Amino acid sequence: MEPALLVLLLIAFAWGVYLIPPLLNSRRDTPLASTQEYDRVAARLSNVQDTQTMPVSRTQVLTRRRRTLALVLAAAVGTLVYAVAMQSVTMLLLNLAVDAIGAWYVAMLLQIKQARQVTRIHPQVEEVADVHQRSVVKIAAG
Repeated sequence: MEPALLVLLLIAFAWGVYLIPPLLNSRRDTPLASTQEYDRVAARLSNVQDTQTMPVSRTQVLTRRRRTLALVLAAAVGTLVYAVAMQSVTMLLLNLAVDAIGAWYVAMLLQIKQARQVTRIHPQVEEVADVHQRSVVKIAAG
């Protein structure tokens, strides 16, 4: 199969995933009688109130981030191997796009890590400032 055709099929599939469901569900958006609409909204609100969100643990978040990073890295290596094996410029461009996504994801993870470190350091700074303020008050009083 030609690499350009493969890329076009992937793009067509992606468009289909986003365009076909709204067309099939467009009937749900037709106006109903006011009482039916009220019942529908009330049922939707009661479902929202009934659901309880489970707290996500730190290990679950880290596991999900590792899996996502592994998937992006595997996609980058896979597209590079395929581009070299088929000598395809199109797949090489796709590989560059996947590499850019990987770089963005790693940058985002580093930014999250840096923000967590700042929030850990910030309470310690407040404690030092509090100790410093108390020592200044003792010196001024004594």
